[in-house]
Amino acid sequence: YLCAINTFNAGSSSHCSSCPTGMVALTVGSASCVLSPCSIGSYTTTGTSEDCKLCPAGTYDTQFGTGSSCTLCATGKFSAAIGSSLPCTSCAAGSFIDGSGATSCTLCPAGSYTASIGSSSCSGCAAGKASSSIGAASSTTCSTCPTGSYSLKAASNCVPCSPGYYNSDEGSSFCTSCPAGTYDPYYSSTSKSSCLPCPQGTASSLTGVSECTICSAGKYSNVQGTTCLTCSAGTYSNAGVSICADCAAGSYSSTGSSFCSTCSAGTYANVRSEFCTKCVAGKYSAAGALSCSSCSAGFYSNEGSSSCSLCQAGTYTSSGGSSSCIQCPAGTYGAFSGLTSCQLCAVGYYMGTTAATSCTVCPTGSVATEGSSACTVCSSGKYASSPSTCSVCGAGTYSGGGAIACLACAAGSWSLSGSATCSFCSAGTFSSSVGLSSCQMCPAGSYSSG
Repeated sequence: YLCAINTFNAGSSSHCSSCPTGMVALTVGSASCVLSPCSIGSYTTTGTSEDCKLCPAGTYDTQFGTGSSCTLCATGKFSAAIGSSLPCTSCAAGSFIDGSGATSCTLCPAGSYTASIGSSSCSGCAAGKASSSIGAASSTTCSTCPTGSYSLKAASNCVPCSPGYYNSDEGSSFCTSCPAGTYDPYYSSTSKSSCLPCPQGTASSLTGVSECTICSAGKYSNVQGTTCLTCSAGTYSNAGVSICADCAAGSYSSTGSSFCSTCSAGTYANVRSEFCTKCVAGKYSAAGALSCSSCSAGFYSNEGSSSCSLCQAGTYTSSGGSSSCIQCPAGTYGAFSGLTSCQLCAVGYYMGTTAATSCTVCPTGSVATEGSSACTVCSSGKYASSPSTCSVCGAGTYSGGGAIACLACAAGSWSLSGSATCSFCSAGTFSSSVGLSSCQMCPAGSYSSG
């Protein structure tokens, strides 16, 4: 075999020997060594002493020779000196180097440590622990997080539990969220008892909240809950209330309302109503009414009316709450609107139809009593002595039907009372004047033929 560089064999040995200090063998298979062109801690790229250069920081050279480069410090070691002829120094505990050729070591950052020398990395504090120390050389610098806080691995400090979360254990890597329906407004809570029930008028469907959501208008919450409840029909609410208010009489609401609507005229509603009811015929109401009022006598209304109407002339209502007006019957009349009763036709007047506004005077020779639907013609032997009475003609007078007066019987005739005609005096009798009720006997020495 050929001897390696910086070794030689003069031919008298069965192995190669290293060149003495200060000497080198520049080629493979050398039989002898020559003086080194460069001292230890330096190198040359040409193989001549005129080109020797000191090893830069982060490298070293421990042999005389003509090396074209210096050796890089290994991971975990460093060399700050230029022209170093000594091996690189290992990083002390609490520091590290993660690459070769380093000129210095890096201190372990907060949240980590290394107890070994010559480390290429630092170990992070375990989750639930933290360290603010830089260049820590022991795991004892990692302090356990207290209750009410937590940390992840390699943490430099413990993080307080956020509002809505708590932690009752030391050394935790997380905080527990408050359950739905509760809240916690504070940092660093250490117990589930810190999670407070949502106040009335609020709710939360989420876990880990710092405040509960206010119930919107039209909803409410009166117990700890995850949701706000919807107001029922006939009630309403503003935002953030624990109970829905009843709609007042005369108003109504549908499900989930934030206000109540006023009932329109012609309708009404009781307390806590879902809708308004129409007034029945014969009643009426103004807007916002608790109940409907009955129409007065002389008035009427249809269903859902906001006011009552006067009965027209010729009609009437005698009591309140009427849905229609009654026609004045025959023999009566109504001269004005809004009547509560009809008037009887006066004596001597009549009305044969209904819904009349006036009565008609009876014809000559006929009579009518109060409230008559027809006139009566005075019969023969009678006369209309007043608008309501047919009187009997007296003796010595007579009348035909429909008379307004009785006529006197002519001379030579007579009549009894109630006669329709006069009778002639019979033979042997006479009447010498008009209007006689009997004939006289002819005196002696005279006669009549009748």
